[in-house]
Amino acid sequence: MKLFNIYSLFVFVLCCNTLASNVLGDRVVPHLAAANGGFETFIYLTNTSRQPKTITLSPYSMDGVLSMATTHELKSGEILRLQAAAVMPGASHFFVSGSNRVSVSVSFESASLDGASAYLGEQPTDIRSYLVYPASTHTNSVWEGYALVNVSRFSANVVVSALDDSGKPMATQTFSLASGAKNIGLYADFFGADLKAAAVRVECDHPIALMSLAGVTGEASLWNVVPVREPTFSLVEFSDDTPDKLTADVFEIDRMVLDEELLRVQVTLPTSCAYETELIMSGGFKESLPVQADLVVVYRIVPGYCARQFESTEFTFDLTSLAENYRGAYGEEGDIEIHVFDSEGEHGTLLFDPY
Repeated sequence: MKLFNIYSLFVFVLCCNTLASNVLGDRVVPHLAAANGGFETFIYLTNTSRQPKTITLSPYSMDGVLSMATTHELKSGEILRLQAAAVMPGASHFFVSGSNRVSVSVSFESASLDGASAYLGEQPTDIRSYLVYPASTHTNSVWEGYALVNVSRFSANVVVSALDDSGKPMATQTFSLASGAKNIGLYADFFGADLKAAAVRVECDHPIALMSLAGVTGEASLWNVVPVREPTFSLVEFSDDTPDKLTADVFEIDRMVLDEELLRVQVTLPTSCAYETELIMSGGFKESLPVQADLVVVYRIVPGYCARQFESTEFTFDLTSLAENYRGAYGEEGDIEIHVFDSEGEHGTLLFDPY
């Protein structure tokens, strides 16, 4: 029998910048059709509640300049149809705030009698990576376009990659995008019409919203190409420091669970704060049967305004780097007993299968 006595401090340092204070709105509609493009945009507000609700629409220009917001009150179950050009003339896209019981969608309706329309819903503002599959692989008469909005309060760096069947990049393009601004064009503009990719990945260092449309060249018809949202999670970092040296501001773990290679932690922490967290492994593994690793969650409040009210929220961390280190050291079998710490000390233990 192999008995290991490995000391592994896995410090969970949570790094999350998707608070409401760091994005421009709770939800976003990334595109409104231009008035001269042959399509007219209508906005649909639907109150799914049995109570009156209020919603606010904040329009932006292509370069990220906010114009006058409009607030709309909806009765129980009401469906309100608005002409975009009337309520937000010249707008490129808009953010949504207010009741989550009010759903927001748009239609791009053809100005010609023989055209076809496309309908798209609101999008969240916490996604940093999308995967888009080709609208057509059999004809060159189909165009594929996108509208990409930087929904964060910071300038963003965007990476667009054409992927082969194994998911590896064949070609890559990068560009920057100002806060609240939008980039619009055809996927062929990045890689040329001759490059046949299995998929296109669009990813960013800050949250973005992507809308993808396709149509037939020379015809007034559109359809929605739904991007696959790819959630991104903080990875484990490694340090030689002990848990007591890594903890910073006070917070409390309420619950934790392993979901395959993901560690989901429910925590109570101050609301209306900007913060950062990380997940760090300190030292080596603790050799025993099973091998052990101590995980410490570290939470730091960024200096500035912070209302000392508390809320419960969930953070998710990716344990892939911990699994890779374990497999490199111990081969192809065994579990890891991980000990999770918060600012008050050890919170609990979980058994992680690194395979």
